[in-house]
Amino acid sequence: MTAIIRAEGWCKSFYKKGARLDVLKDVDFEIASGDFVSVTGKSGVGKSTLLQLLGALDTLSDGTYRFDDLDVSRLRSDRLAAF
Repeated sequence: MTAIIRAEGWCKSFYKKGARLDVLKDVDFEIASGDFVSVTGKSGVGKSTLLQLLGALDTLSDGTYRFDDLDVSRLRSDRLAAF
């Protein structure tokens, strides 16, 4: 099957007390149409951050997010809200 979601080099960083905190670093994955996916892991490993990025509720610090050939990572805020 063809990937409907493609994540390439996803990175998400936050700054806390002046220090950079990398929550996600160099994450790559593909999800095909019809796939069922679960996100599991220990507390604090970035599960919620990953889901917020997938839902376009947050933006990447670096990397590419393609959804069905739409480059979500390059959308302006108005188009991102519509997405």
